[in-house]
Amino acid sequence: MMRRTIFIGMLVMGLLLTGCSYIKGGGSSKKGGDHDFTISFYDRGVIPKDAGSPEDNTWSKWIIENSGVKPKYEIIPRWESLSKFNVLLASGDEPDVIQEYSGEFKEDLYRDKQIIPVDDMIVEHSTFYKELLEKYPALRTAGTKSDGKLYEFGNIKEMSPFGTLFVRKDWLDKFDLKVPETIEELNHVIQVFSEEDPNESGEDDTYGLAIWEGQIIDQMFQNVNWVLEDGKVIKDWDRLQAATEFKKNLYDNGYIYKDFLTDNNNEKQKQLFLQGKVGVVTGRINTMADYQFYKSFRDNNPEAELIPIAFPETEFGQFSPLAENPIQMTTVVTSEAENFEAIMKYIDFMSSTSTTKAVLYGFEDEHYEESEDGCPVIIDEEKFENDVSWTIDYQMISAKIELGECASLKNQLDPDVPVQKEFIDILEKAEELYITPERPLPWISHREHMPLFPKELNTINSSVWDAMNEKITKAIVSGNSYSVEQAIDEAKADWMKGDGDQLEDWMEEWYEENKDDALLLDDFYEQFTN
Repeated sequence: MMRRTIFIGMLVMGLLLTGCSYIKGGGSSKKGGDHDFTISFYDRGVIPKDAGSPEDNTWSKWIIENSGVKPKYEIIPRWESLSKFNVLLASGDEPDVIQEYSGEFKEDLYRDKQIIPVDDMIVEHSTFYKELLEKYPALRTAGTKSDGKLYEFGNIKEMSPFGTLFVRKDWLDKFDLKVPETIEELNHVIQVFSEEDPNESGEDDTYGLAIWEGQIIDQMFQNVNWVLEDGKVIKDWDRLQAATEFKKNLYDNGYIYKDFLTDNNNEKQKQLFLQGKVGVVTGRINTMADYQFYKSFRDNNPEAELIPIAFPETEFGQFSPLAENPIQMTTVVTSEAENFEAIMKYIDFMSSTSTTKAVLYGFEDEHYEESEDGCPVIIDEEKFENDVSWTIDYQMISAKIELGECASLKNQLDPDVPVQKEFIDILEKAEELYITPERPLPWISHREHMPLFPKELNTINSSVWDAMNEKITKAIVSGNSYSVEQAIDEAKADWMKGDGDQLEDWMEEWYEENKDDALLLDDFYEQFTN
């Protein structure tokens, strides 16, 4: 039986947040109709037919019945969300509340005065979310804009692994190789896995490395564009050159799938990995879908042993892959919204401990039973999959941090099932390797909290970035006819010609003005790790 656990942390807010009548005070929805306000909701195509539609399903009905407010969900295609929002904004049909992950998009809304501050709304109407802001001040910091006012609501959780660097330990053992600790050792392991027939097929059909989760190679070299040196944020070129040379070596020697740069969603490389033809893979381990992918690998390769390893040390230091963002800002109120009391009651309800628990695990005696330690144990896995597993977009305003350690992914797995126990071990090892300031994230903050350029500089940034990527790609695939060094020299020239120095000036000024108050890397390790 799969265990899905919850720590009963804060005072359960369900009774306080449940009501039987809809709030109409403070104004009704500007859209009219039988609802209090409109709110966007992603359509990912994952809701079972018998559960309903994205706008009207078993969970939307439960929310209306128990929250005391009646939202109308405006459906947004998940992978076309920005284009859909832009159409709605241009026509004046945007929802009262927008839920969206893109920080750049929400920053544009702020600069165009299309969203409003929510400080007064919280003071006048909030119960639970107000408590979260007091208990976790970083939640306020992350949602505050340059005018000093709070504009965004979000979700908060412990920092946990997201990306990972996997290696086939059974292949290491086959060739009496140790886990690589330096970039030179990693190159050697990749070469052996590519050239020495580790799958014993008698054919030249293996690859040293494949990309399942992108950008991890760049993170390994701290090739993240902006780095801190001598107390200043600078545009870096040395790390870009080193990462590009590493990729070029993979390509030139056939150590990676030849079309890896254009492999849509890395699908071909994922298939090569599942077929047991890859020794090192850049992966991801933060969702049940990632566990299912691992399970597929083990089903296809029952003799394989896959382990996460620390990033090897490079001349620039030793870092860790992208971690789960512990403070994810997701929700803004548009300038045409009117029913602030209803909106705030919805935010309180959705972020409460009891609602977070419900949308994660369902309902006691129907979907789970509580174990001796007070943690849910799923009763019927198939029923859970049909009823609850697709509720991710009802978690965009949540407080998983209040559910404690039992809310982590590893505690959603059953240690009595061998393949799940393997993944639990992987998660625990990854946390040990990656969630530590000894091997920090490569950015000056978490990637999703890096400063955002103003609109006029975004145009410059996009232009010089496109020109640079074109040169880098050409260097990787051109053999001896176009070197990495030549590509870097030309990219530097394009940078200056395209006013990249304005980006450098802005970033340096931003850091000097905000380094004492912004959420920087040390804050995440101090506040969101055990």
